Amino acid sequence: MFKSLGRYASRLMRLVRSRFEYFSVVIMRGLSIPLRYAINVVSARIFGPAVVGYFAVTRSFLDFLLPFAGLGGDKTILRLLAPAKAEKDERKLRIYYSFLFWMFLFLGFVFGAALYLFSGPVAQLYGNLQYKTYFQLTAFVFPILLFLILQHQTFRATGRSFLATLFETTLYNAITLLAIVVVSFLALRYIWLKQLGLHVAFLIGTAVAALLAFVLQIRLNKIVPLLNVVETIRSFFRYTPLKQFVHLVVSLSVINILVMFNAKYDKFLLPAYATPQQIGIYDMAGKLALLLVVPLMAVLTVTPKYVAQYFQEKKYEKLKNYLKKVSVFILALDFPLYVLILVLSKWLLSMFGPEFVSGYKLLWILATAEYINASTGPVGQALILVKNERAYIKNIIIGTLLSLTLTTFLIVKYGVIGAAIGYGINVIFMNLANYFSIFKYLNGLNRPGQPSKPKMREHSGNSR
Repeated sequence: MFKSLGRYASRLMRLVRSRFEYFSVVIMRGLSIPLRYAINVVSARIFGPAVVGYFAVTRSFLDFLLPFAGLGGDKTILRLLAPAKAEKDERKLRIYYSFLFWMFLFLGFVFGAALYLFSGPVAQLYGNLQYKTYFQLTAFVFPILLFLILQHQTFRATGRSFLATLFETTLYNAITLLAIVVVSFLALRYIWLKQLGLHVAFLIGTAVAALLAFVLQIRLNKIVPLLNVVETIRSFFRYTPLKQFVHLVVSLSVINILVMFNAKYDKFLLPAYATPQQIGIYDMAGKLALLLVVPLMAVLTVTPKYVAQYFQEKKYEKLKNYLKKVSVFILALDFPLYVLILVLSKWLLSMFGPEFVSGYKLLWILATAEYINASTGPVGQALILVKNERAYIKNIIIGTLLSLTLTTFLIVKYGVIGAAIGYGINVIFMNLANYFSIFKYLNGLNRPGQPSKPKMREHSGNSR
């Protein structure tokens, strides 16, 4: 018996060592759950549902604008840096990072200034001038958050998934929570912080995390010293032709912009049909439902390397099996949590305060949508990595039309309940469409007579 236990223990240790990267990411994601939950509870308890509602709306605008400023956002970073790392081409990696660095720096400040200048007209459009101050504070966060995204996505693309997850979730959440606690104590003395404290804490947490990530990036990856702007542009377009780059950026920008529009459209429209308090309750119900996406986010941290590798090696069957196993794993892992959220919905919401308990029906709807979302696996990311952006864009366009029609009707008719139903239908449609699209594409590559290379081909030699 003891020998059998010893053999099982040895197998388990070998599995952990061989999958250290994955297990470490899962652990980091697991640690981020109580931190995120603590941030939400502390924010709701200290600042109340109205401030949470203001924050939800302004943060939605920030998230929507990030793909514009980020040349397609995180997907562009992965699409450029991951293949360069896989080829072990350190010079190309450095050139690509330098290009992204200067572009993100410039566009971050441009879009941040635009958000600041247009804060007044947006507040007037909603008929609530308090939104102006909140949008102005969010504008200062914009370039810093864009810079932080560049750092943790560079970690991910270069195979440092543990650090990517650390700065994206665990450490970032811990710093933000500490900032919220400090600001809440200062709010006892400075009354204005009672209304603006959540935005101020978000600004501080993002700035500290971005600085730490950049310092670590310099020490670990051979991407510094950065090339100057002129040399960066000249070298970048020597590797990547302008036409190819424009096609890539436009494709990925359209994808990210439409994805964000679908995800945030309810928050854009709700201020005209719901109070900040109702939006705050809706937002907290949505954040609780997002706990179901944690396993998927852990998988998204490690899958780019394997998907890109299998695709480059033309191991399409192996890639299909990998995606199926990931989907089944998340489906099984998430089920107990899904049931728990449904059963304990009122109690979980009461942690934010008695005002939030009324959102239990919202939580039921949103949790069901997120469970199905997580269960499909990393299919959206996989479509990008196999360079089948066209299918992804087609699915998003259909989803966007669904949002503009069905979600609009439901919000106008039913308010926050309508927003939850519309969001849920859209999320389910998008993920199922992406799921079937990736397998249809890979099946086509396996058929005799089908081209083995994607339509967006990489150039070889110096023209690449």
